[in-house]
Amino acid sequence: MTQARKTAKKAKNAPKRGGKGVPPAKTKPAPPVGMEAFMTRQRANDGQRIELQTPEGDKSPHFLIVRGIDSDEFQKAKSKQARVIGELVALPEEEREDAALEATCKFLAVLVKDWSFSDASIMPEGAELYPCNLENVARFLREAPQIREKIDELVSRRSLFFRNHSGALTNTRNASLT
Repeated sequence: MTQARKTAKKAKNAPKRGGKGVPPAKTKPAPPVGMEAFMTRQRANDGQRIELQTPEGDKSPHFLIVRGIDSDEFQKAKSKQARVIGELVALPEEEREDAALEATCKFLAVLVKDWSFSDASIMPEGAELYPCNLENVARFLREAPQIREKIDELVSRRSLFFRNHSGALTNTRNASLT
């Protein structure tokens, strides 16, 4: 029998770590953390700057500041959304799809805390400025489904709101929406 086969046979028959008679592998203990390490609400309320890219994938000067799912605004909207869904069931089937899309856009719009479409310094000369309000954001999300889908995906990632978080919106870690 070759040395390689002998070694393989021994490994196959060897007791597994943590099994009977074999101590478990030592793991590095987690660093001590206080209660504050688990508190997500304030960071979710602060929001995260999300850089926008064009549908072609090119960089743009535009951004959104997006709240997380643990934010106060999202929690309020979530309970309202449950009522809206109940109301959608009562609609005629032909109206239900459009109403559901509209409800989704309004629901996600509460997550957008600020945006660059109201900043004259980065908008094209003579372009209309859009204040960041529920109506404008919902319309934008309806007309830009790629942004709507990405927001929906990103805001549920709590870790996005914790990496390198400084508490100031201008210093938050950037993510990109394509």
